[in-house]
Amino acid sequence: MALAATGMAGLRLKLDSCGLKRTQIAAPLRLRAQPLRVSMMAKRTIELKEIRGMSDELINETVVDLKGELFLMRCKKVTRQDYRVSDYKNMKKKIARMLTVKREREIERGIKPRESRKLKAKWKRSIVYRPPPSLAAILDAQKTEEDKA
Repeated sequence: MALAATGMAGLRLKLDSCGLKRTQIAAPLRLRAQPLRVSMMAKRTIELKEIRGMSDELINETVVDLKGELFLMRCKKVTRQDYRVSDYKNMKKKIARMLTVKREREIERGIKPRESRKLKAKWKRSIVYRPPPSLAAILDAQKTEEDKA
């Protein structure tokens, strides 16, 4: 005999006759006929493999560039220019993944959280800010147009 209890976020917990819990996704009635999409995990796995293949210095440089891109997107939002909200969200997630891989490496080296905070503060003080790649490309294009004119 299986007892069903509805959990949070549409998960349904089932207790078997032996008392083991199993979880099932309880989809709304109109969505039950549609197959579940699982393709996003493969993309994230490939992206994580690429990030794990990077060196610490390259991860730091990429994080600085992506944060510059985020700043440009915020400026576009404030000035009501066109921008894609999904790009903003995806960029934030990519930064978080990179910083997670960086912290995983620190844990492997035996660096404790307190030391990690000190290293992070030291790293932030040492950052040399530069325009992000997309802005640099726009500025180069404007400069070439001015040279032609």
